[in-house]
Order: sequence, then structure tokens, then C-alpha cells
Amino acid sequence: MLKNKNSSGIVFVLSAPSGTGKTSLCKHIAASLDHIQESVSMTTRQSRPDEQEGKDYFFVSKKDFQAYQTQARFVEWTQIHDHFYGTPLDPMMECLNQSKDVICALDQVGLQKLKSHTALNGEIVSIFVVPPSQDALKFRLEQRGQDSPEVISRRLAASSIEMHQWVYYDYVVFNDDFLMAACEIMAIIRAEKLKSVYQFGRIKKIIEEWK
Repeated sequence: MLKNKNSSGIVFVLSAPSGTGKTSLCKHIAASLDHIQESVSMTTRQSRPDEQEGKDYFFVSKKDFQAYQTQARFVEWTQIHDHFYGTPLDPMMECLNQSKDVICALDQVGLQKLKSHTALNGEIVSIFVVPPSQDALKFRLEQRGQDSPEVISRRLAASSIEMHQWVYYDYVVFNDDFLMAACEIMAIIRAEKLKSVYQFGRIKKIIEEWK
């Protein structure tokens, strides 16, 4: 007997080394599909000139971030380099309870924390995004002009570990071309939404015509 998941949304998680384009892909997909919303993370780092509060991140002090930790108001949180990042629980639960889907960018540790969170009753689909090459990743990190050479070196060192984690994911997408990668991720989303466990409400109405 199939389990009816018609009333719950799906959390789609994108993971990739820094500079691969996972955040840009999340934003593009959330803007392209009506039924999916991007999860906005909270961070203690300073905002960059092109970033908007509440759209790119919620920028908070370390004290405020720790208050969220104490109150168990994060789905997951982590420290990356010198800053803290967390996924707020309430906005994600609100979307899922309204049968909306959520897309977010997390690392592999964050994905595992998400899967083990007791408050989440929806399905989690994981997608690993692969850069074209190591040289291409280095070029992207340098071209975006956001980090010092030391930080770029740390990100590249971390990527050598992150690249081996692709085996833990449901899907793999290669970001050689941004729009092609976005289309492939949207195809994954559409395929997941067409699974029989999510079609109970729609198909039941049609089957009733055969009574």
C-alpha cells in the first residue's frame, strides 16, 4: 500500500564546493518554479555589497545566533571558516506544512543533520553539483572578488574533500553551463513531484469517475 504524501512538501538540498554555483542555482530555481521556495540561511558574517538582508541571508550577531542555537530554532547549523551559518526551522516548517517545496544549499554535514531532525516529516532529495574542473573552480573563486587569496586557498583545500562526497547524494548535476544545470535540477524536481506517493489527491478525483 502506498503512503499518501500529498500533504507534505519536499526539501531539495544542493551541495557543492564553494564557487560551484549552488546558491545561484537555488535562487534561479526558486524564481522559476511557483511551488518551491528558497530557504534563507542565517549567518554571523558581514554582508557583501550585492547582498540583501532577508533575501540572500539573515545577517545577525554571534550573540543572536547563539540564542537561536539555545532555543533549538535551527534545522541545522555549522561553522565554516570563521563564521556561523544556520537554517532557521520555522520558515521551512511553514512551507512544508502548506505543501510547498523548499530548496536550500547545504554541505554534507548539514544534509545529515537535516535528515535526522525530528520536526521534519517531509522527504529530502539531495543533489550534488559538480564544477567543470579544479582550474575552473579556482577561476570562479578568483573572479567573484569576494575572498582573499588565503581564503580562496582554504576553499580549494576544502573542495578536495567535498568532491569525494558525491556518492552520498541522490543525484549528480554538472555545472558546465549554468542554464543547463538549472534545467536538469528542475527536471529532477518535476520527476520527484510526479511520484505516485504525491499524486493521491489528483488521481483519486479521476478514479471516482469509474465508480
